[in-house]
Amino acid sequence: MILSKNLWLGKEKNTAQLLPRMAAKHGFIAGPDSSKLLSVQIIAESFSSIGVPVFLADVSGDLSGLCEPGIPVESTIARLQTTGLNNGGSFSFPVEFWDIWGKEGSPLRTTVTDIGPLLLSHMLGLTNAQTGTLYTVFKIADEQGLLLLDLKDLKAMLRYIEQDTDALAVEYELISKRSVRAVQKELAVLEHLEIDSFFGEPALDILDLLRIDQQGQGFINILTAQTLARYPHLYSMIVLWLLAEIYEMLPQAGNDDKPQLIFIFNKADLLFRYATTELLSKIEHILRPLSTKGTGVFFVTSNPLRIPDNILGKLKNKIIHALPVYTTSEQKTARQTAEIFRPNPEIDFINTLPGLQKDEALVSFLDNRGHPSKTKKIQFRPPQSRPGPASEQRKHRIVRESALNRKYTALTDRNSAHERLHNYFKYKNTIQQHKPIDQSEAKHSNKRQQSDTAIDKILKSAATSVGRHLGQTLARGLLETLRKKDN
Repeated sequence: MILSKNLWLGKEKNTAQLLPRMAAKHGFIAGPDSSKLLSVQIIAESFSSIGVPVFLADVSGDLSGLCEPGIPVESTIARLQTTGLNNGGSFSFPVEFWDIWGKEGSPLRTTVTDIGPLLLSHMLGLTNAQTGTLYTVFKIADEQGLLLLDLKDLKAMLRYIEQDTDALAVEYELISKRSVRAVQKELAVLEHLEIDSFFGEPALDILDLLRIDQQGQGFINILTAQTLARYPHLYSMIVLWLLAEIYEMLPQAGNDDKPQLIFIFNKADLLFRYATTELLSKIEHILRPLSTKGTGVFFVTSNPLRIPDNILGKLKNKIIHALPVYTTSEQKTARQTAEIFRPNPEIDFINTLPGLQKDEALVSFLDNRGHPSKTKKIQFRPPQSRPGPASEQRKHRIVRESALNRKYTALTDRNSAHERLHNYFKYKNTIQQHKPIDQSEAKHSNKRQQSDTAIDKILKSAATSVGRHLGQTLARGLLETLRKKDN
């Protein structure tokens, strides 16, 4: 809700407002699930109201109610009066549902190339040696001009390298049959998730997340993530890929009075629990550039201390709901949490924290000068949309009528590594079938050289068909770019 061009979230002694232009300095929301959901819903509503699109992952299914108006009841009317507004109204907000499986929303899709080896190795849970092998697989594909668009392409590349490991190992030292087979095994484990639909074309155009409706409200993009969150490596890979795409594709924001996009990362614990040191370093490096692109990232977690210190220090807008302080360990956590917030002599942080109600929080937002405000205790206003899940009928209607659903549902399958290497495998099998049984070693060597020459021609032909505009190196996304700079 808007109040004097600021976002009205609730009230303490004075109205608690989040300055839109400071939202790109990122933030966190911590506490019990029910309280966090309330904060996320109100923040999403508030930014949508001022024409700022929002992307959030719904890991519980309780945020889809944003697409339906709330139903006023006696308790919410009383809260409206308590928090400073006599008539907040009930509204629905423009919502676009996304789903990597394409079942409960528009298909969210990208290519293997755009994901890149770093995030892909994170998703597969590879060792350092196996990750090195995957980097080499991508390098060979680049140099041979073989597009990696879907999982069929990646599998074909792994098969090609496995069969020709001895020859390739002369130039690429990290390649071994053992490591290639290990990557193939981990890739096979993921097949039961049926995530093939996530890789391919048409890939997501990140600008489709930045839509504004005819009333000037920003679309709230909801990623259906109830199933996705059960697989932490996959979930966090998708979130990080989106952040990298946002950085690459969005123009510099300058000093706008509001952000271009708000990105709310639910269950952030899953990312930090399983991320490698290298990946955490990339997350830290990406946050500041995202601010210059006018994108604010809010990490949602049960405990802010689960966010690594080097990342936590970059999150300037802070919301924390009730945390228990009964045990010695919990009291220690409360003291450490208090150190994250700017002190307020009027608030006993540690003793106030456990007594907060579901709709109450301790907050500290950046002021006009970019300084953290003193910690305040506020009561959040009630949401204007429906708390909890929307009706299935409403959700299905939104998905069915979505122009983006029509845009992304139909798959395209260009000639890429799978199709090109199919010719290679076919030719190689033909050579093997017609090879004389009683040939001498010298003749065998000569035949092999002739075969290799023919295979080289096939691969060169594939490279030509890709198109000169792609060159010899395919884009890997921001995370890969940062990796090269760091090295």
